[in-house]
Amino acid sequence: MYELAARPHYRDFVTQLRDNFFARQKAEPPVYLHSAQFASEQGELSLYKDARFASKDCLKRISQAIAENYSDNRLAEGFERAIVKDFGMERVKYVLASNFRKPSEESRKRFASVEERLRKNVPDEMKARPNWVAVRTRENEKKGRVEKFLIDVHTGKFAKSDDSTTWTTFDDALKYARENGGVTIAYALDGKDNIACIDLDGCFTENGDMSPLASEMFCKGNGTYAEKSVSGYGLHIFGKTNGMDLRAFSKDGDLEFYQRAHFITVTGDNYGSGELKSLDTPEMKAVLERKCARRSTWGGTSKGIEGLSVMSDREVVERASAAKNGDVFASLYRGEDLQNNHSNSDMSLMNRLAFWCNGDKEQMLRIFATSGLYRPDKSPDYYEGTAIKAIRDTETRYQSKEEKPAQKPNGNKGGNGSGGKR
Repeated sequence: MYELAARPHYRDFVTQLRDNFFARQKAEPPVYLHSAQFASEQGELSLYKDARFASKDCLKRISQAIAENYSDNRLAEGFERAIVKDFGMERVKYVLASNFRKPSEESRKRFASVEERLRKNVPDEMKARPNWVAVRTRENEKKGRVEKFLIDVHTGKFAKSDDSTTWTTFDDALKYARENGGVTIAYALDGKDNIACIDLDGCFTENGDMSPLASEMFCKGNGTYAEKSVSGYGLHIFGKTNGMDLRAFSKDGDLEFYQRAHFITVTGDNYGSGELKSLDTPEMKAVLERKCARRSTWGGTSKGIEGLSVMSDREVVERASAAKNGDVFASLYRGEDLQNNHSNSDMSLMNRLAFWCNGDKEQMLRIFATSGLYRPDKSPDYYEGTAIKAIRDTETRYQSKEEKPAQKPNGNKGGNGSGGKR
C-alpha cells in the first residue's frame, strides 16, 4: 500500500480502470434471462427493463450492420467487431439466439410443399448436378421488399456464384433449407453443363396472363422447362445452349439471359415440361439476338482513368472522386479491397457506378473494367450480373444541379437543399 500511495500515477490509473468498469456496467446492464412477471415478483423490474432496452438496441445495431455490410450475398469480414465491443459477446449471442430461431412447425409445413414441388418438377439433369445452395429471405422494411440470401450449406455463410466449393447436391441443399428456415433452393449456372436461363420479371398479370414478350419467349422455347419465380409474377425459362456471345441484359431492360456465374432461385412451380430443350434454335436465337446486344471488348482494362477514351466516362470518375465521400469511390477505383473481400468490393464500386452512371449498364461496365478491381480471369457474366444487381439495389441516381427541378417555396422556407451526391 505504501508503494502504491507513493506513486500517485499508479493510483490514478487503478481508479480510472475502476471508474470505467462501473460506468460500463451502468451503461450496459447484464443480460436478464427471466420473464417480466418474475422480475416484478423479485423487485427487479427496472433491471429487466434496462436489459430489454439494451437488447433491443443491440438487435437494431446488428440489423443495421447487416444492411450496411451486406453485398454480393455475403457480409464484410469483421462487421461484428464493433457490436461485440459495445454490447459484449454474451448479449450479442443472447440477441442472436432470441431472434434467429429454428423454423416453426408452420414454416416446416410450408417448405414441405415447396420441397415436394421441387422434387417432382425440376429436371433430373439439374437435380443430378452439385450446383445447389439454400435460399433464405429477410424482409427489408426500409426498401419495402424481401431480400434473398444464398447460403453455402457447408459453412452457413454466403455462397458464391463463381465458386463451386460453396455449392452442394440437390438433396443436401433441401435438407439444409428444411432444417434452417430456408424458403427454397437455387441453382448455380456455371457454363459447364450448357444450362442457361431466361429471366423475365413482372410478366404475369393479376389474372395470370403472360405479357406479349413472355408469351413469345415461352412459345419459342418449344416446351422447355419453365417455372414461375418466387414472387409469382416472373418467369424463368431454362434450356440448353452451346453459348451465345450476348449481354446478360436486354437493351430495354425487360429480360435477362444468364449462362454462367449466376444463381437462379428455383421454385418448382412448373409452367412447362420437365425437360431441358435447346435454346439454340433459329427462332429462339433470333429473339435473344434482337433483345440482347452482342458483347464488345472493354478497352483500357485495369489502366485507371487513362484507359477511358470516352470523355463522359472520365467525367463520371472525376465527379464521383471529387464528391462528398469521394475518397471511398477513388480508393475502390484504384483497386483497394476496402471490404476485405474482393467480390464485396466489386459490388461496392458497382453500386456507386449505378448511382453516378444513372443505371447505364454499358457505361458502368466500361468504367469498372478500367478500375484496379477488375480481374481479367472473371467472366463477363460475373460483371454483368454484378451490374444488374447494383442497379436493383441502388435506388437513387445522380442528378446535376442543372437537371434538378426548381423547388417551390413552402411558407417562408425554400427547398431542403438536399443533393444527389453520396
